[in-house]
Amino acid sequence: MEEETRIFENHAQDARYRDAGDCAPTCHSQMGTGGNNVPLVYTKTAHPQNAEESQGVCHNATVRRLLPVECERLQGFQDGHTVPCFRPEDITDELVERFVEIHYEWSKIENGDKAKRKSAKQVREWLAKISNPDTCPDAPRYKAVGNSMAVNCMEWLGRRIQMVEERIQREEKG
Repeated sequence: MEEETRIFENHAQDARYRDAGDCAPTCHSQMGTGGNNVPLVYTKTAHPQNAEESQGVCHNATVRRLLPVECERLQGFQDGHTVPCFRPEDITDELVERFVEIHYEWSKIENGDKAKRKSAKQVREWLAKISNPDTCPDAPRYKAVGNSMAVNCMEWLGRRIQMVEERIQREEKG
């Protein structure tokens, strides 16, 4: 059985798909915010239909979005790097009250006179939910990846800056 996988950039604003070839498309901050901004993975599996018709080939193809964990890996991060990590002991009454107030201020901006205040219990449940890799929503994880810089690129830049700094120091001494 032979499998071919391709990654496509998905541009909703002009309805085009571009084959990314051997290079993964850039992860950007709009990923997961609607508008089909997440790169797509196309997998085609070829296998014989059955023993009598071994000349025929059946192609099963699927198209799916890249998962947040796949985007993390493309950027060079560890799996789950973009999951907020509030440990139970970190969720203090002070932190919960701060989130209650932040949500209420946002609600006033969005809803005016119809703004509603979240309870401390609701905020605690929300913090526990987003801190769990299995229940954390994808949109903020896509956005975190899109707002980050790839680890290997940053390492390369750091090495180049260090190399130039060392050269300048040698020239100043020499």
